[in-house]
Amino acid sequence: IYIYGVLIFLAVAGLYAGYRIYMAETLTNVTFIKDGEERCKGDGTDCKFLEYTTDETFENVDEFLFFKFNTGDVHRQISKGTVCEKVVVTGHRVPFMSWFRNIIEIEGCK
Repeated sequence: IYIYGVLIFLAVAGLYAGYRIYMAETLTNVTFIKDGEERCKGDGTDCKFLEYTTDETFENVDEFLFFKFNTGDVHRQISKGTVCEKVVVTGHRVPFMSWFRNIIEIEGCK
């Protein structure tokens, strides 16, 4: 019975990972309208950046699934008035849970 639980867990984890990769979307000519904001929970170890655009708010956190570990670098490239030619995001916006789509990659920011 233990092995079935492990197999079910691995199957669900694999489906979730595939879904996250499939749902990645590339946006073009994204304008950021204000400087990002850092939000931390409790003791300050669980932090994320919120980045605001003309169309929606994104979070900027490390994402193991996409091998993204440059959150600070991405945040430093974004400020009020920055326009990025390409922004790759993943996830869904769920307002009642304060979930935002995550920025995976940005290119061509001026």
